[in-house]
Amino acid sequence: MKKLFFFVYGLLIICFPHTTYSHQIKGEITPLLNRMEIILRLIEGGKTEVAFKETQGILDDFHYHRPAGVEEGLRTTVARIDKKYGTDLEKPLNESIMKKDPAALKKSLQTLGVLLMLEKFQVLEETFDKNDTNIDAQRTIFWLGRNYFSLLLEPTLARYEPAEELKTERLLDRMLYRLEDKKWNEFRTTKVELINQIQKYFKLSLPDSILAGFADN
Repeated sequence: MKKLFFFVYGLLIICFPHTTYSHQIKGEITPLLNRMEIILRLIEGGKTEVAFKETQGILDDFHYHRPAGVEEGLRTTVARIDKKYGTDLEKPLNESIMKKDPAALKKSLQTLGVLLMLEKFQVLEETFDKNDTNIDAQRTIFWLGRNYFSLLLEPTLARYEPAEELKTERLLDRMLYRLEDKKWNEFRTTKVELINQIQKYFKLSLPDSILAGFADN
């Protein structure tokens, strides 16, 4: 597993020496997010065979640099998200792997990324209006969510639709400013704009119930 990871990492450095983001990545990048980003970059670079090998390596829970530690794999994460939001990500993910369809795999990972981002924002919103709220802790949670967009979706926008990337980045920046100003309703309103903007471009498999649910916040 480690040999494959370092081979893939080296391949990415050669094929994609400069990955551009409009802002600095902040906070923790989970092992699963790191590997999902690698897979998407491999697909984008036409290295589909290596991308599917990398995907197989994280389908189940996996070790990541720490032999004693086990990280959630795609199956565990998808099962949790499907249960939480009533989605059905498991089927398209499995079909994309079985058919070795890189476009479908990319869409499955990006859809999962959006839902993981929303999960973090939901955790963040649960801290609103609490007397012991810590802004530094809130910023940490915000960036944990934002990083899913930055690593899994932003590169696609930057390459194909830079104007749309700028719009989405401005929405995320506005969310952060509203968070820091403790303008909770404006934070939620901007979040709805963000989801609509992402959905408009990526056409992800987000059920209407989820979109309506976030719009009602």
